[in-house]
Amino acid sequence: MYADGSELTNLTNNPAQDVSPVWSPDGRRIAFESDRSGFRQIFLMDADASNVIQLADDKADQWIGEPYNLGLNLWSPDGNRLIFSQTVPGDENGMLYIVDANGENKKPLVNKAGKYSSPSWSPDGKHIAFIVLENNVTRIYSTDADGNNITDVTKTLPSDETLYPKSYSWSRDGQSISFIASNLN
Repeated sequence: MYADGSELTNLTNNPAQDVSPVWSPDGRRIAFESDRSGFRQIFLMDADASNVIQLADDKADQWIGEPYNLGLNLWSPDGNRLIFSQTVPGDENGMLYIVDANGENKKPLVNKAGKYSSPSWSPDGKHIAFIVLENNVTRIYSTDADGNNITDVTKTLPSDETLYPKSYSWSRDGQSISFIASNLN
């Protein structure tokens, strides 16, 4: 619908659960999640609901970032790639992936399954940050956009502090991340 509430249009018109729509940076496409294939999978469509494609057909559940999109930069700034998480049903650990907007070149961002959430591209498209929960401590990691050079951004926090709330934000130039830490006690 338009911002004034007019022109309400059902874009997916499918009996499946279609959720978590995310506009591409250029406004021409929408990524969304759907369980129409038996698993929660990521689909793309043009903004007018045409050209619906499924990005991957794995026997796993996929999320555009996490179960609830918190307004993060899930599309690369140029609109050519998406970040998503994937878990095998019944497993609480998952993997983070990047994939081209045409469904090709799916690549893991991390080298082992874990409790990852809130992935987000930096505004300049050079890095991706995400949250990791390990041993009841929440940290922020970043990596190059191709998945290399994973760094614990919060490594200098005292061991008795954790990220709280579980969120962060990028600076406009993509060079800094702000967050709030809280004492575990």
